[in-house]
Amino acid sequence: MIYAHSSFLIQLIFADSALSSSLFFNAQAIRLATYAQTGECRCQSLPDARRRRTPASSLTTIALPGLERICQNSDYWSIIIKGTFTKYKGGRDVLKQKKYKKITKMVVDIKSVLIVDGVGAKCAELLNAYGIATTTKAKISKEELLMEIPNHDALVVRSATQVTKEVLDAGVKLKVVGRAGAGVDNIDVDSAGKKGVGVINAPGANALSACELTCTLMLVLARHVVPASTALKAGRWDRALYTGSELAGKTLAILGLGRVGREVATRMYAFGMNIIGFDPFVSADQCAQFHCTKMELEDIWPLADYITLHTPLIESTRNFINADVLKQCKKGVKIINVGRGGLIQETDFLQALKSGKVGGAALDVFEQEPPTDPVTLEIIQQPAVIATPHLGASTKEAQVRVGQEIAEQLVNLVKPGTFPTLLAEVTRVLNK
Repeated sequence: MIYAHSSFLIQLIFADSALSSSLFFNAQAIRLATYAQTGECRCQSLPDARRRRTPASSLTTIALPGLERICQNSDYWSIIIKGTFTKYKGGRDVLKQKKYKKITKMVVDIKSVLIVDGVGAKCAELLNAYGIATTTKAKISKEELLMEIPNHDALVVRSATQVTKEVLDAGVKLKVVGRAGAGVDNIDVDSAGKKGVGVINAPGANALSACELTCTLMLVLARHVVPASTALKAGRWDRALYTGSELAGKTLAILGLGRVGREVATRMYAFGMNIIGFDPFVSADQCAQFHCTKMELEDIWPLADYITLHTPLIESTRNFINADVLKQCKKGVKIINVGRGGLIQETDFLQALKSGKVGGAALDVFEQEPPTDPVTLEIIQQPAVIATPHLGASTKEAQVRVGQEIAEQLVNLVKPGTFPTLLAEVTRVLNK
């Protein structure tokens, strides 16, 4: 939520219980358009996915004098206005009730930000332009971080720096931790929330870069590009040895249908692949919009020629790909992971590679980075494995976007409404 001075929050709750559920847990089920000149907001429901119909009165027009903006977060759409709610019209049985509450927490006092892990220069430049001081350290040790963090109100990291309870305790002035990227598994989110430190991220800023690397690795696996190139550089002309296979007609299973997963689905559908996928928060009708058939996991494993992982690393997804799962897969299945290293149980995975159950793998992330564990190192050395050093978001464009998006969110916390960028908060500290 982007808070504004003297604002009121209006939430729309619909009489249709199924539609109400869509409203609060699936923002894509609702289309909102603002008409600045008339001071009106029109809220139109899309067809209810479960009932496969459009409610009889699907259009509600609400007169909102002083309309300021429409905001979205992961839970709901809301409308922020200057002044008070005056009246509504239309919507015979769609609009059930209206409620509003005054927003009291509007501004976060951030004077100094510590930026580490090589976050792009755009982040510091933008913060400085709005009067927020920055200290940038591309590489920082744990000891240096513990000494430096007490001086700052906010911390911006990528994936290298571990923001532990010890770091949070040392940050006596700390109010916000920003992750310049999507995953927050290097941040102790629970401890941050308990201390009243907000954790924000930039979930969509690197989606295209991660998607493009995923698609690249899939193609490289299918055509044996890496070993063929290595052989040629060594003076061997082994055309027959490196005969590959087409992707057209093969089945791709996408596990995790968020921003990256959807982009992958769109592109690999264009290659002629049959796209199936699983995500507990995405409906079958939504999947169809990006050419994907939603299936349950037990139905996916025997069908997939390729599996690509795009889920967050949480307790329920840790070691997601393990011996039990791999037993259910096709012999020779190929697995791509540009998500999180902990999604794969590496000991089980090594055995599956050696037995041929997994016919190929392209891994950009690992349980430990940089990897020193003997099992991980042995996986990397397997002939059927292509390994890259966590390059998913390592493009010039993504680095600019993640830094800029985090900076804009921080500026909005200090000076609400400066940017249209929405607050992407993982905790519930800043956006109560």
